[in-house]
Amino acid sequence: MKQDSDATTVPACFISNHEGFLGSIKNFIKDFVVTEIDTSGQRVNTATHTPDSASSDENNETGAECKWNNHSSQDNDVAADCGLDVTIPSPGSFDLSVILGQSVSEELEQFVLTLKEKPTKQELSLGSFTDKHHRANVHRAVRHRFPFLMTVTIQPEIRVREDPDYRELSQLVTEDEAEDFFRFIDAKVRGSSYTFGPDDDKDHRTWCTTS
Repeated sequence: MKQDSDATTVPACFISNHEGFLGSIKNFIKDFVVTEIDTSGQRVNTATHTPDSASSDENNETGAECKWNNHSSQDNDVAADCGLDVTIPSPGSFDLSVILGQSVSEELEQFVLTLKEKPTKQELSLGSFTDKHHRANVHRAVRHRFPFLMTVTIQPEIRVREDPDYRELSQLVTEDEAEDFFRFIDAKVRGSSYTFGPDDDKDHRTWCTTS
């Protein structure tokens, strides 16, 4: 067969003088390194991992715990405990009839019964507390007894209302787990962790991981 002299000849391989590179496909989170730069393009953090930076990591972790805690208590007196080793009060110190008084404690019990029968955005005033340590005790005692309540300070008054985050979580896990988890995050015990029971529902697991 006669070969066409006008046919284009395609080389079997082509090598240019462009510098090549080596790389690998990233499969794990640890494969990715994020470098922070400022508006002028300069690296912000070039420090190596020293004991000081480890301490910074612990502070960041504590800050995350504080964010969780602040969802159920909007009070500077309680938020001030973040970053400190807090001594967990004994269960006896959470007696609402002593901290709030018998009449207010009974009003709170009735408010809780109303919420359980019919969820509402209604709030209940627990009264005014001029001493910040007393306010902090009120916040802790109320949330320990009723983890599904959110305490809000409008200086010097404290109000309570249903916590929407608790209601959402209680639809994904058992009520006991939801209450235990909210008590856990309120205790702010450094270095501790909480484990939910097994759940085959992927959407449930995703909420508990990212929220």
